[in-house]
Amino acid sequence: MPGLQEVREVDNVFFVVGMSRSGTTWLSKCLNLHEDIASFGETLFWGRGYIHPSAQGKYTPQQLEKVISRLASMRPGPRGDGPGCLRKETVERWPEIIRRGLSESADMLISPAEVFKRLLTAVAAAEGKKVAVEKTPHHLNWIARIKEAFPNAKFVATYRDPYDFMLSYKYQGGQRNKRVREVFQRQYHPLLGAVIWRGYMRSILHASDKYPDSVLIIPYGEINDNPNEVVDKVCLFFGAESRIHQPLAKENSSFVATVKPMLQADDIFWINLIARKEIVRGGFAPRPLEPAIGRITWSILTLPLWLTKNLGDWNKRVRGSVIKYMWSWLRPKRL
Repeated sequence: MPGLQEVREVDNVFFVVGMSRSGTTWLSKCLNLHEDIASFGETLFWGRGYIHPSAQGKYTPQQLEKVISRLASMRPGPRGDGPGCLRKETVERWPEIIRRGLSESADMLISPAEVFKRLLTAVAAAEGKKVAVEKTPHHLNWIARIKEAFPNAKFVATYRDPYDFMLSYKYQGGQRNKRVREVFQRQYHPLLGAVIWRGYMRSILHASDKYPDSVLIIPYGEINDNPNEVVDKVCLFFGAESRIHQPLAKENSSFVATVKPMLQADDIFWINLIARKEIVRGGFAPRPLEPAIGRITWSILTLPLWLTKNLGDWNKRVRGSVIKYMWSWLRPKRL
């Protein structure tokens, strides 16, 4: 394991971020086909799972143990036996890899940036690669925080059409078992899908304006139409010669390809109501809404019950205040 001084010299770190359901997992798997790149996730390190350091910007030994415990408990991906997945050995030995990679700093005051660089070094070594790329979609919303830690950080950010996003988000997990499908169905409300798309789109637009040289924006349609060109472009953006001659086929985890459902009127109502400004700014055309007063009214009336059913799940998933986390999506501007 490299010493701390060697790790500090790693100034350039790379991220795959973007809207959920917009090709980030596919891109991560494609990058793993490169002989020099290990792509992994989702650490949530800079976003939902962020642990704030002490006032000096350093983790105390007690805080660092919390960070190590959280990272060691995650299930790294992409997982599986197919091409583009992390090695089985890496997944099975993950807690050991994390603790060995970070234990050298157990008695030191160490910043989140130094911890993260050690994490990248440990993953690259475990996979036998030269560099590691981290993939957490919602890190898109925390680029400013990451840029404070790594001024030279580079991001590939994916996004997709609002209505295609809503359809995929609504039926995510459609090819999984019945229990998982029921969980997704219980957690879905078109208001939530609309808020999430709007938040991601605001971050895409903000990143494009503020960090044009550090963020490569990839629309989902480009992934579908020209996957080879996308992979070549991403590799070059990360400073690696592209050696991936045959990218992986796209996977569809939302629904069986031959039975594609349609968005309902309440889905279109909420995305148009919540995100019309971002739809237009993103270059999309708002979809006309067909009259369906009963369905739309029902979606409004059921909001309190939906919130009550899902509040417990959100409390388990979010570190810290759920209200603050919800505000991070609802606030007028992205940071």
